[in-house]
Amino acid sequence: SSAASDVYKRQHDSRTLGARVDLAVILLADRELAPEAETLLRDVAETRSSTLGPAHSQTIATVLNLAFALHRQKKFAESEELCLRYLAAAQAAERTPTVPLMKLRFNLGVAQMERKPKRLAAAEATFRSLVADAQQQLPADHWMRMAFHARVGMCRLEAAKDAGFLHPRRPAILTEARSQLELAVQGLEAKLGAKNRQTTEAASALHKTYEQLGLPAAAAKLRQRFPQ
Repeated sequence: SSAASDVYKRQHDSRTLGARVDLAVILLADRELAPEAETLLRDVAETRSSTLGPAHSQTIATVLNLAFALHRQKKFAESEELCLRYLAAAQAAERTPTVPLMKLRFNLGVAQMERKPKRLAAAEATFRSLVADAQQQLPADHWMRMAFHARVGMCRLEAAKDAGFLHPRRPAILTEARSQLELAVQGLEAKLGAKNRQTTEAASALHKTYEQLGLPAAAAKLRQRFPQ
């Protein structure tokens, strides 16, 4: 009927969909409301995927928020599957590595790191590929480049932990973690500030790396810079 058609159009109007995404983003500020945000974002993602295509920029922007909603609930396996599905669609559409697609790959890597059991090798491969693409696509001082380096360093730190204290390559693994994280902390602090979450997470990982390498003076100096 005409009335039903009008309702359908209103529900799928771009402004209506945008308002739903805006509401979901507000809800995501409260971890307890993440399930409600997830429901909203799944509906918008499916609608935009069917009307605009799964590789469209508006669809990808919605999926980015949906992945974050899943992370807020520690649904990392679901997030990995979601990110892989939409990244495959973007690849099939021969999309270049735009900033939104890089962010989606970043979310993929985070999900792989946080899964239980963790998919550490896959996560590190994801972040290393992001570092390589960012060198071609982003300015040298872009904060995302630094965030990608930080995650490579975090993966190296986790790899050293998994290898065990007596593993012969442990010092080399930790040394690479240190170089990646030092670069990241310096760049993130300069671009985002000392209190930004990206900066403090990288600094925390670097502090642990200094401790694992037996560098208490460096660890203490870093703690002075980032007391939080």
